[in-house]
Amino acid sequence: MFIPSAYAVGEQSSSIGTIMSLLPFLLIVVVMYFFMIRPQQKRAASHKTMLSELKRGDTIVTVGGIVGQIEKVNEADCAVEVASNVRIIVLKTSISGKYAKASVTPQESNGVSSKKTAAKKSPRKN
Repeated sequence: MFIPSAYAVGEQSSSIGTIMSLLPFLLIVVVMYFFMIRPQQKRAASHKTMLSELKRGDTIVTVGGIVGQIEKVNEADCAVEVASNVRIIVLKTSISGKYAKASVTPQESNGVSSKKTAAKKSPRKN
């Protein structure tokens, strides 16, 4: 009479123990999804959208670092002018993004504004 009830108690605690031992693994999977997989999917979707919106005249940069202006857009590739009268054909998958020139001059990027350098160069009248 005591033996069946002892087995029943042991079975309940082992099922709870099994669930508790799987809980950290499930928690790791959920955390990996929200911190690694989901952001990568969002980046891939935005990159795909950017590739579909490319048009003639856009300045792009390839994954190899080549910067050029799009001359012709096909379904799988683009003709890109990288210098005057120099055109190359690149696959759309090798385009990393649109290129936007920086509006900051080299002097300003060093922490010195153009007004300060102009003031230093002008002679003072006493």
